[in-house]
Amino acid sequence: MRLYKILSWLIITLSAGLLIYLLALPYNACIVLISKISGYGKIDRLGSLLTPDKFETLKFTPVIGVILGILMLLFARRITYTLTLIWHSCVKGYEYLGQNFRSFSRTERLIFWLVVLINVLVKGYYMLNFAVTYDEAWTYLNFTDRSLISSMTYYAAPNNHILNSIFTNISNHLPLAATLRLRLPAFISGILFLMVFYVFSRRWFSQKLTILLLLILSFLTPQLFYSFAARGYILVMLFSAVCYFAAIRLMETRGSETRHLFYFAVCSILGFYTMPSFLYPYITLNIFLFGYAIVNKRMPLLRKQILWGIVTIIGVLILYTPVFAISGIGSIISNSYVVPISRAGVISGLFAHLLAVYKYLFTYQYALYIVYPVVILACFITQYKPIAYLNLWILVFMPFIPILHSVIPFERTWVYLTVPIIVSVGLILQRFMPSSAPSFAYYALGIVIASFTLLTSNEALIGIEDYAIAAEDAVQFAWRREIRSIYVKEPLMDTYLLYKYKTNARTLDCIIFEKDFLDRQKDIEYIIVRRGWQTPVKVDEPVFSNGYFDIYRNPSYINGSKP
Repeated sequence: MRLYKILSWLIITLSAGLLIYLLALPYNACIVLISKISGYGKIDRLGSLLTPDKFETLKFTPVIGVILGILMLLFARRITYTLTLIWHSCVKGYEYLGQNFRSFSRTERLIFWLVVLINVLVKGYYMLNFAVTYDEAWTYLNFTDRSLISSMTYYAAPNNHILNSIFTNISNHLPLAATLRLRLPAFISGILFLMVFYVFSRRWFSQKLTILLLLILSFLTPQLFYSFAARGYILVMLFSAVCYFAAIRLMETRGSETRHLFYFAVCSILGFYTMPSFLYPYITLNIFLFGYAIVNKRMPLLRKQILWGIVTIIGVLILYTPVFAISGIGSIISNSYVVPISRAGVISGLFAHLLAVYKYLFTYQYALYIVYPVVILACFITQYKPIAYLNLWILVFMPFIPILHSVIPFERTWVYLTVPIIVSVGLILQRFMPSSAPSFAYYALGIVIASFTLLTSNEALIGIEDYAIAAEDAVQFAWRREIRSIYVKEPLMDTYLLYKYKTNARTLDCIIFEKDFLDRQKDIEYIIVRRGWQTPVKVDEPVFSNGYFDIYRNPSYINGSKP
């Protein structure tokens, strides 16, 4: 209790001191200070984000800290009791995972770690060798190489997956190559995702069947790609999987609702903090739990679900407060990259979207026609009816979300669907695959399926990211030529170039506006355009060309032209 009171007074004191400091701080000095702390050198851009009016309002935000500290003192006993319960829930969760894992036989643990090792080797290879994508390069330039402040406040586009950006801020200090530092959080999260899936699925399936399912899941296109690419989707898969398994435990058990709802709420908050589209799995699971509680007359579960839902909303709002303050609420709820369309338009394009989603998830054009029958069949033949019904609900409700949201989202938004689908596959295999079959048969089947999945996923990734691969090829040419100035007449390409040069501590004068190029054309060595596009000046044959890009020597360059 003494430490708690010290912390409360510390919050009050620091908040009051910050309030006094901000009241005395001039606006221009604040902009310069933020620029230095965040590493973001564009003062004009910062000024457009943090306007004088916003600054006058933000000056008083430390008052919230003062009020929080006072409330902590006034309700000390109740708050410490709640914090104790939360701590015990965390400890019990850790002990639960540890006890479950230790309960496995030595042979089973060995086989599991062998599967994990296979994942580490395969995904580690991709992490080292696969071309850096545009979103990864953009994340590095705008967040990873700046500061936590930039990651927590700047939301110009949905590709700031905030929690992932924060993790990369941390990993960026490790003594590794830049791309490894950038991708390491996703790589670790991918391994944690597999561990969570295995430990929880093992409650319903035998060892050999769970290993088989793990092998099937490991190398699906989204699991493979987002387990090494520096994006936040693997975090969405991880947190949604925990919420999914917590929802199942809420249906299976009584008396431990608070603990499982705590896990559900914490992972939901973290999922939302990764990307707002976590709303999709969150609302899907909550609606089902509400219905389950009402049908089965479990009013304590219903009341606690509402309470923890409020906690989740408050937690999300607190974490997003810096974004709202600097980038504005509109950056989240009305971002220009996610524009609502008419519901009639959504409905007309919905079937094509469903085909594209399941093709993306399973690398098969007609996967849609297999997935739904599999999930429906599981409802009729399994003994675990609540799980099968939950899986069916997730897939049935999925097409209604775009209609309600008036948006056709990216196919990758639905990556959380893979876990319930694979669990439904497990429910069917549990019924039809003979339990007397030797473990070797299961493992051999898993390796064959995993190998086939890996080959098809690799082919799919090459097709999906062909632009990034071509861009990497062009960047390597520029790097080998030691190009120091270039005009880029191609959207996105400047980001690839700047990433390469920045991560290798080399300066590049990169011009992206034609007017600037024409004003300075004697200083610019090379021109890069989309293949077949016109150049702003007459040029000779390209010195480099691939399927996407042409690079030309600028004939107007006179400041020491390279041979």
